[in-house]
Order: sequence, then C-alpha cells, then structure tokens
Amino acid sequence: MLTLDQWTTIRTLAAQGKGVRAIARELGVDRKTVRRAIKNVERPRYERARRPNPELEKLRPVLEQWLFKHHLRGSVVYERLTAPGCGYQYTGSPATLYRFLQGLEQERSAQASNATERFETPPGQQAQFDWSPYTVRLGGQLTQIYIFDLVLCFSRRRHFTVSLDHSQASVFEAIETSLRHHGGVTLTLLVDRAREMVADPSVTPVVWNRHFLELCGHYRMQPVACPPRRGQTKGKVEEPFFYMEQHFLKGRDWASLDALIADLSAFEARWENQVHRTTGQTPLALFEIEKDHLQALPSVSFISSGECFHKVNHDCLVPYDGSRYSTPWPYAGHRVWLRPSQGRHLIIRNQTGEVVARHKLAPHKGMTIIDPEHYRGLRRRAARTRVMLEVQLLQQFPDCGWFCEAVGAIYRDHPEGVLRGVVELSRVYPPEAMRAAMLAARQHHSYSLGFLRGILAGQPPEELPLHREPAPQQLALWPDAAVTADLDPYGRLLKGLGHHE
Repeated sequence: MLTLDQWTTIRTLAAQGKGVRAIARELGVDRKTVRRAIKNVERPRYERARRPNPELEKLRPVLEQWLFKHHLRGSVVYERLTAPGCGYQYTGSPATLYRFLQGLEQERSAQASNATERFETPPGQQAQFDWSPYTVRLGGQLTQIYIFDLVLCFSRRRHFTVSLDHSQASVFEAIETSLRHHGGVTLTLLVDRAREMVADPSVTPVVWNRHFLELCGHYRMQPVACPPRRGQTKGKVEEPFFYMEQHFLKGRDWASLDALIADLSAFEARWENQVHRTTGQTPLALFEIEKDHLQALPSVSFISSGECFHKVNHDCLVPYDGSRYSTPWPYAGHRVWLRPSQGRHLIIRNQTGEVVARHKLAPHKGMTIIDPEHYRGLRRRAARTRVMLEVQLLQQFPDCGWFCEAVGAIYRDHPEGVLRGVVELSRVYPPEAMRAAMLAARQHHSYSLGFLRGILAGQPPEELPLHREPAPQQLALWPDAAVTADLDPYGRLLKGLGHHE
C-alpha cells in the first residue's frame, strides 16, 4: 500500500518534471501507483507506524559494515544473516530487514549533510519557514504573539503572518497564506523539527507528522527537516527575526492586534524594496525572476483530515469547543469544516474548501455566536426556536443584543414567549419606540411583556408591574425552646402489647 510519505514524494517529483517511469524506478514502486498518486488529490488514509527493531539494533555494527564498507545488496545481507551456522540467528522477514537498511542509509545521508557550506539555491527551488514568540503591548495589555516567516531562498522575498498561538492549525494557515501571497510554490520547504511538523524531533531519520505531509502533498512540495542543532542551515529565515525585533517591535505599542498586523505589512513592503547585502539586489527585483519558476497553486485550499467536520443543525448553528456558531442558512443540514485561525477566529468552510463564515472565537464555553446576515433571505412563517427569534429581533435592532441576553438570563427555561411577543410588538410600533421600551426595561430591570406593552402605550413605569428575578429564599429555623411531653400513655400502650421491663 502506498504510504503518505511516498505519495508526497511522487507528487513533488512530478511537479519537478520527472516522468512516471523515472519516478517508479527511483522509488521502487509500480508505474500505475505513480499515475494514481499524481492524478488523485485524495491522500492515503493509512500508514504503518515505524517501530524500533531490537533484534536488528543489536546487529547494527555488522550491518553498517556490510552496507557502507562492502556495499552489499539487501538480498545478500539477508542471505548472510540467515545462513546455517552464521551465528547471527536472524528470524525476521526480508521486508523488515530492508526497511532497517533503508533507515541506515537515510541516517548516513543526514550525517553527511552536517558540513557547513554556504550555497545559493536556484529560483523556485526552496523556501524556508520558521516562527518566533514575542511579548508586546496591545491595547495597554502585555500579550504574547507569534510571528511566522516564510522566505523564498533565491529572491529573499518573505511574508510575515501573526497569530496568538502556534497550534498546528495556525502553522498550516501561515504556510498557506504565505504561499498564496507569493503566488506559487517552491519544490522544497525547509523547516525546523517542531512537533507541529514532525512526530518525534529526536528520531533520525525524521518521521513526519501525518497532517503536515498531507499539506505538503496538497501543494506538491517536498519537506526537508533542518538537522538538530544546526540553526545556520535556516539562516535565511532565522537571521531576519533579530532585525525585525530591533527595527520594528522594540519600544512600540499598538492599540490592537489588527493595528500591529497593518504596521507589519508596511514594514514588510519597505523591507522587500531594500537592497540585500548578500545578493546586491532588492528581493522584489529578484522575485521578478523567481516567480516564473514557482509551481502553480492548487485551485482549492488545503483541508486536513485532522480538522473538525460537523453537521449544521436546523437553526443554522454548528458546535465548536463548547459554543455554537452560525452559518449561512443554505448550509443547514449540511456538513462543514471548522478551523481556528490565529488563535482568535473560527473559519467555517464548505465541503469544497470555500470559506462560508468567519467568527471571533467565543471568550467562554456555552455561548451562541450569531451573524444576522447568515439568516437574511430565509423565509419562515413563524420562528419557533430561541435562536431564530433572536435572529429576527437582531435583524431589526442590531445594537440590542444585550436585550436578548438579558431575557435569556431571566427566563432561563422558556425565553421564547417573551422574544416572540417582542417580535410581534416590533411589527406594530416604530423602531424608535421599541428601542425606548427596551432601554426602559434595562433601566428598571423588568423584561416582561406587560411592562413593555405599558411603556409602548405611554403608561409611566411606576404604575407598571415590575417583573424581577425572585430573591433567594432563606430557610426559617425553629427557635430554641424546651419541649416537654407526658410519656405515660406510651408506657401503658407497650405494657398492653405484652412488653415488660
């Protein structure tokens, strides 16, 4: 069965212009398998986890000598290990041995690449990606943010994105946003061994995270892991973080995260028009050469198999992390993809990957986040549920969301009756009168229909019955008292029943 790693490699090699026959020969797979991987965007759903083999680990010194010194083939190594009287007593299968030998070769290749040599990549060959945390002041509050950077190695053109977290969803979003900003994809992407991208940073050869491989396969780029403790390998992306910290972040405050993002975009535009000290040209000038060597972007955005996939209920709401969010009414009854964005938004996509809704994440669980525009054009004779009644009310009075929250807090079990009555009143009285009645309800903390009708009829508030929340009742305790009773009747009753002392 084709593994996810092979699927990603096949699509990357095909994007480089290699033919089906050459790819099949290089990877040792059937040509039909190569054609299916190139044609199908659907990635493999199963991949066997790699496990250490204690039996072969004990034979590692002998196997390394046979493999690298004597250059023996895998079949010859298997014959020697299983020959009678050889003393090795290998009991595993040939496939297990071949996988172990392949791992040894990959380790040797990774060790051989540790030599430091500065080189310039050709246009469209490689991009580098990394991020760094910073603590800045936003709106007077110290806030930790993460700035992501993806740079094209040939032109040095880069793109920054900002997030409130560095979750895998935010990492993937930053990579996608940068690739679409540049308008194309490089053949390889050099990344650090962060857990968002590799399964275990300490294992060599690298074992990629399944969802990250799906992302790379979708964009047809080969992931390359930076060797451990080799920060200079990603110098093109790591060194500019210090420059940005000194020339952009240091000593500055912003009113909001959006203000910081806008200033960072302007800073990025100035940077790409400055002459680079290594290339002697501006990144924008070199990008005019590199852009023709970039691969084309896929027509749809990436959707990971790890993203939430939920069905929208009849009220056009979809659950996420303990709260509910609205979607446009045509998606009621359909399934949608949910992805958090930048640690502060929720992105809702349909099954083709198109963004259909965007909300701010609820500050706490149990909230219902509604955009009245999602219900516009929906024809219903009479709303029955609380959500639909709130939507109808907010469509007429967008600034009166506090009224719906107050009614829901007081009439916890059945707020629909009050909301339905307010909707009916809004069809009779003008909007100015309705707003005045709702403000009076907030002032007197009385949200009953009788109170609202009285205000609309011109009756003074002091003559109206106020409907308030009942105060908590205190338990009345009996006062201490000496209680006496004559117990002789009970004694005579017991004696008559035959009980004696």
